[in-house]
Amino acid sequence: MKILRGGLGTFIFSIGLVFASGCNDDELKGLVPDTFSVEEEDYKLSKGVLIDYGINPDGEGHDYDIFLASEDIRIAVDGESDFLGKGDAIYLDLSTAMTEQGLAAGDYSWDSPESNSFVEGLIYLDFDFESGDNEALIAERGVVLIDTGDEGYSIRFVMQLNDGKVVKGAYSGLLEEMQG
Repeated sequence: MKILRGGLGTFIFSIGLVFASGCNDDELKGLVPDTFSVEEEDYKLSKGVLIDYGINPDGEGHDYDIFLASEDIRIAVDGESDFLGKGDAIYLDLSTAMTEQGLAAGDYSWDSPESNSFVEGLIYLDFDFESGDNEALIAERGVVLIDTGDEGYSIRFVMQLNDGKVVKGAYSGLLEEMQG
């Protein structure tokens, strides 16, 4: 999975379409499952957690966080949202409509006034979660697509970082569920 190779003009035009249109399924097809890329560098994802923080403070919707991590990151599943080890990870903060089934399938757009919104995105590269010495990369905008099924979740995302770089990725599988 690599970012577009058709020249700078094509790249800028394509990214503009993704962010201007709110993104659709066609724009994120071809992503390699369980992988994300920052520019030309690929990183593996092997596990994920869905953290349920309950109803948003404004009473409008439900707050869910998704944490996707590489093999070297250990996730505490004892009810605490603690992460240990050193590796690569993606953090997605999502707000969804109230639903009895948990995280709703759909498109989550950055600062969307709609019921599904992508609130925050962080990218951790070779991050030491125990010492916290590194800094996360911060997304300025993006889109997350969530599908649900018997096999778990299918999560696809594209984010633009505050330094202009683009992060694209996908994860498919079960998410460990935790309360925040």
